[in-house]
Amino acid sequence: MRSLEAKRLEALYALEILDTPREERFDRITRTAVRLFRMPKSLLAFVDETRAWVKSDVGTAIDWVPRESSFSELAIETDEPLVVPDVRQDPRFAKHPLVVGPDRIRSLAAHPLRTPDGYRVGALMVMDSEPHAFSEEELQALTDLCRLAEEELADIELTRLLKLTIESQARVRAVMDATSEGILLIGRDGVMGYHNRRFLDLFGFEAEQIDGQPLASLEGPVNRIFDEPDEFRRSIRQAAKRPGQDTRFLTKQHYPEVRDLEVDAAPVTDREGRDLGRLHAFRDVTRERELDRMKDEFVSLVSHELRTPLTSIKGYVDLLIDGDAGEVTEEQKEFLEIVKNNSDRLVLLVNDLLDV
Repeated sequence: MRSLEAKRLEALYALEILDTPREERFDRITRTAVRLFRMPKSLLAFVDETRAWVKSDVGTAIDWVPRESSFSELAIETDEPLVVPDVRQDPRFAKHPLVVGPDRIRSLAAHPLRTPDGYRVGALMVMDSEPHAFSEEELQALTDLCRLAEEELADIELTRLLKLTIESQARVRAVMDATSEGILLIGRDGVMGYHNRRFLDLFGFEAEQIDGQPLASLEGPVNRIFDEPDEFRRSIRQAAKRPGQDTRFLTKQHYPEVRDLEVDAAPVTDREGRDLGRLHAFRDVTRERELDRMKDEFVSLVSHELRTPLTSIKGYVDLLIDGDAGEVTEEQKEFLEIVKNNSDRLVLLVNDLLDV
């Protein structure tokens, strides 16, 4: 009987993700982690037999570290996040290379990443060179980001299974039903075929409404489900007119729940290369769009509440220095120069913050 570690490694290797190039879908997650936590470093790593290999990172230059000296190794021991407010207070990390080396890590939180089958294969981490007391809200945010990463792992697993024709239909069905995306296959003739449970749940359909039915039979439900049903239909038609090409578009749903959806459409062929239609994946991106809106609101707030007053202060100080409000003494001028230099510095800091 194989050990749990052997099964874990099998699940990791099945993803075929080790030593692959960077991918935007994972880089987006580490960038978001840095912004949310306001911490300078984040990485997403996978743990094999001998190392923790970094798939995505921000603020570090690490490709891999030995498994026995990695934070990821400790993170995959349980389903609970590894939280270290101050590594100097934890003897486990006294001689850790990331602690005593140039990175000088002082605090970190690491959440295990699981495959669709539940095996812990890696971790998502945020790190700082200063101590940090992690709040419950921050740890929940880290969990949410991990779920997004796990959805990408589920998609990788799904893609692998779809390409392996030797896999049984039952296993494919189980994995498709487990994925967080709604899946629908529309044949070349416009007839709906394969779908998963998530697709039915997303839109409140019954299987009888989908199996073997023409897409045109959903005219009424489409009008009820989507904010802009005509635009949705047009996007589906345009995707069908691009054989051999992947397409993607955004849409908004207001029934049975309000969601922002990202729809990916990819061509599907059989073993002989014959066109079977297009597989559509409906992904709920409401949380991601909400984060984008929060970012925009933050930029607007900083611009209005900080940059505008600083510009006013700088203008009045310049007037005083130039003598437009009356003669000033050398001592007063020296003080005003200090105010001017510091206001200029603050303007630069605010501009840098807005750029970030």
